[in-house]
Formats: sequence, structure tokens, C-alpha cells
Amino acid sequence: MVTDTEFAPNITLTRGMLVTIVGRMGAAGTTAAATFTDVGVNAYYAPYVAWTAENGIVSGFEDGTFKPDEGVTREQTAAILYRYMKYIGADVSAGENTNISVYTDASEISEYAMEAIQWACGAGLISGYPDGLLAPKSGITRAESAAMISAVSLL
Repeated sequence: MVTDTEFAPNITLTRGMLVTIVGRMGAAGTTAAATFTDVGVNAYYAPYVAWTAENGIVSGFEDGTFKPDEGVTREQTAAILYRYMKYIGADVSAGENTNISVYTDASEISEYAMEAIQWACGAGLISGYPDGLLAPKSGITRAESAAMISAVSLL
């Protein structure tokens, strides 16, 4: 459990946590209601899930859920940040010529996240590990996401 005085940098960021961060960057004071079956109206992340969904920054799963307590992956984080940057009209061309095939697991990147991963790599938000892996399906820690979000704020 994360408290008001604890950051817990090494725990995996959840989908609910990430949309709260993104929502607070762009949706101050939103009162929208989430339409996903697993997002309670009183959940701390509910208005941010709703706002990010309404603005095409996130989508749920085919079964109508959002899975807010599920760990968010590196590729999901890149995709959400990429869509947010597009939403605010930022230049997302940084990755157009980025060669991500140098990562030995590049073939594991989901199709929906390919452009976002290229952008995130090209913009310096995400990089591979020393073993040559990008690990797109791996969970992202709160510390890793804080570094990415800090970098986004500088773009």
C-alpha cells in the first residue's frame, strides 16, 4: 500500500495509477463518469479513467472492463503517453526514423503500440536494457514511469 508519505518506487504501476497521473496532467477538475464495468464511481481514478477514455487516450478491454488494478506494461505506458501527447498537440515525430529492430524482442511489441514505442525510444523516454531487451510486455515500476513522465513534461 502506498501512503501519503511513501512513494514505493519499485512496485508495479497500475492502469488506474497511470491514468490518474495522465488525467491530472490534462483534466483538472473533471467530473466525468467512467463507463467501464469494473471502475467504481467513487474510485480515486474514476474521473481520470473517464476523461482519458473520452479523449481517446485509453481504451478498455473487449469485455467492457478497464482493469484498473492490473499492472501496466511498458508498451501500454508508451501508448498512453503517446496518445496524450497527440491529444495536447505535441510533436510526436521523434520516433519516425527510430530503428527499434535493434532490440532482440522487438517482434513482441503489440501492433497497437508500435508507433508509440518508436516515439518513446526516439524521444528518449524509454530505452532497452543492457541485455538488448526492450521488454514491452513487462510491468513498469513507479520509478520508471516517473522518469518517463518527467521526460514527457520536458518535450
